[in-house]
Parts: sequence; C-alpha cells; structure tokens
Amino acid sequence: MALLWEPDDIGLVGGVLGAVRTAAGAIATSMYSSILTTEASRFLPRYVPSAAVSAGLPSSSVPALMAALTAGDLSVVPGIDDNIAAVVDQATKQAYSMSFRTVFLCTLPFGAIILVAAALAPNVEDYLTDEVARKLHKPGEEKGGVVRKEVFDEER
Repeated sequence: MALLWEPDDIGLVGGVLGAVRTAAGAIATSMYSSILTTEASRFLPRYVPSAAVSAGLPSSSVPALMAALTAGDLSVVPGIDDNIAAVVDQATKQAYSMSFRTVFLCTLPFGAIILVAAALAPNVEDYLTDEVARKLHKPGEEKGGVVRKEVFDEER
C-alpha cells in the first residue's frame, strides 16, 4: 500500500496500516476467543460427564468434576482415579476439538474476502525502483555514534 502513495506520506501510510492491523487483530482475537469460550461451554458438558460416569465416576461427583476442569485440578474430585482422569482428558480434548472446529469455520469467510482483495489488488511492479525517497544523512556522516559506510555493488 505504501508504494501507491507519495513519498512524503510514507510515515502516515505506515502508521495507518499499523493501526488497521492492530485494530483488526484485536477484533479478531476477541471474536474468536468469545466463540471458543461459548463453544467450549457447550461441548464440555456434552462430552465430559457421560465419559466420566461411564469410566466409573459416581454421578454425584459430576458437578465437582466440571468445577475442577475449570480450576485445572482433577485431584479434588471425589471418586476420581487415574483411569477416569485419562478418560476425562480424552473427552476434554474431544470437546475442545469441536470448539476449535467452529472457530476455524468462522475464519473461512474472512479468508475468502482476503483472497478476493488480493486478486483485485493493483500491480505495483512499476513502483519497485531503486529510488530513495528520503536520505537520513550523507554518506560517512556520523549519526547516533554510528558511522555509515556506503557499500557499492561491483557490477555497477
């Protein structure tokens, strides 16, 4: 995008593009996090309790199991053992797999929009030259304690 603007505006263009990328990233992160949280709260109760009870966990311990999943410590669940914990782990992975699937499906329209925008982008090949819009200082001049030295191509 910076190639399509005047050299005097390169700082403005860079700043605007950076701001747009930051804003889009923040919106996407919040949107995808919200979708993941919603879907996980939908799929965890569907997969985990039935798997835990079928592995031998008492039905009365299911509320404690769901609370322990949130806290990340299954050792506080009454009646749980290593076998049940392994089954709960697999069921949790399945639930999150389904949740991330929904997040992935939500990214597809944005990917399609980006592909269309890329296909419609103008050709910038004419702007790719060796011209330097602004020189920061003269060759050999000290700037910030560092001496700039020119490197010349042998072929030129």
